[in-house]
Amino acid sequence: MRSLAYWISPGGIYLRVQTSHIAAVLTDPEKFRCTRDQLLEVYQKNGEPVGLEGRDREEIIRDLILPPGWIRARRYFTKHDERWSFTVEQFDARCRALVISFLTQMEKTGLEPDSDLPVHIKQLCDSTTLFFNSATRFRLYISIPRSTII
Repeated sequence: MRSLAYWISPGGIYLRVQTSHIAAVLTDPEKFRCTRDQLLEVYQKNGEPVGLEGRDREEIIRDLILPPGWIRARRYFTKHDERWSFTVEQFDARCRALVISFLTQMEKTGLEPDSDLPVHIKQLCDSTTLFFNSATRFRLYISIPRSTII
């Protein structure tokens, strides 16, 4: 599967992921406000090899990386699935602004030639996923004040 992958920092900095999101965290844990010892502790607790894309990866992303405000972003390109996928702790106003800014920047730089792909937002605080069939609908939805949505 081909894809583009990024971490979006709480301050809105985009970090391109070269191999996998967890590999980026393991390479420079301090950037993500955690320590190598914290990461190794998770792997040792569950008995998985360090760097494996398994249960530990989910726990590290869920418990250590997303809560301080990081966003996991991936652009999927397959025959049956073309979309942007974002994993967040909570899809609040700050997060919405960061995702819109990211999608806009991808268009402006030409990294995203199809500016109207579906957008999926996975929110871990309550295990919900929001599906938008296009980036345009996503932008429209988030521009509506929450108090007007029934």
